[in-house]
Amino acid sequence: MTGQKLDQNSPLIGRFDQSFLIHMIRDFFIILLMVTVLEFALKAGMVYYKFRVHGPSDAQEAAQDLADNVRSIMRNEGGPVAARTVYPILKDNWDGLGYRIAIIPSDVTIRSIEEGFEFTPEGLPRGDWPDTAHASATLAITAEPFCLACHTEAAVGDVLGEVTVRRD
Repeated sequence: MTGQKLDQNSPLIGRFDQSFLIHMIRDFFIILLMVTVLEFALKAGMVYYKFRVHGPSDAQEAAQDLADNVRSIMRNEGGPVAARTVYPILKDNWDGLGYRIAIIPSDVTIRSIEEGFEFTPEGLPRGDWPDTAHASATLAITAEPFCLACHTEAAVGDVLGEVTVRRD
């Protein structure tokens, strides 16, 4: 068999090279697919781990930031009247960050604003939040001396409302 010459027109010529190339390309794409699946699985696992482990503290920090935003609005932006305009903007901004927020005024706030500004403050109601696994935090906003100018029925330390932040 070694003494026979292979016909140059035979379809067997180049068959090994074609077979080898096809196997190499196939193996490359299979390995690429496996690495991609592994990478996505690891990233998903890390996101889930971060959500479960750091979710409550992240929600608490976000609630503190939101409470600070509400205080700043009341101090610098015109108080309860400006809040009607700024609260929806806050809601959109926090939604963009993946949080659902609610700003609920207390009874003393509602009475004070109705008396002093002749409208009923609504804040941002919770709405219909779906029941899912989430990390949430609620933080009370208490009256400080500068608050008493608008919140006439409140005393320093009274709860003027609460903010709730939830990350789904």
